[in-house]
Amino acid sequence: MRKLVEIDIWSDIACPWCYIGKPRLERALVNYGTKVRIKYHSFQMEVETTTDYLGPQAEFLTEYKYFPFQTLRPCSPM
Repeated sequence: MRKLVEIDIWSDIACPWCYIGKPRLERALVNYGTKVRIKYHSFQMEVETTTDYLGPQAEFLTEYKYFPFQTLRPCSPM
């Protein structure tokens, strides 16, 4: 019998790698086949990042992180 696996995740809501990694982790856990407890922690990767941006994530990543807009998949609003 497998033990419960505990995963601690530190992420920044504006981090594109966190955005990419979350669904990948979720897919991997479906295939893992045992109970997993995930504990999320916030981590601000860049302290200069604005905290009051009200536009869509894609615009934020383009304006503040210099991602080419056409390479971003449609993102949900922040």
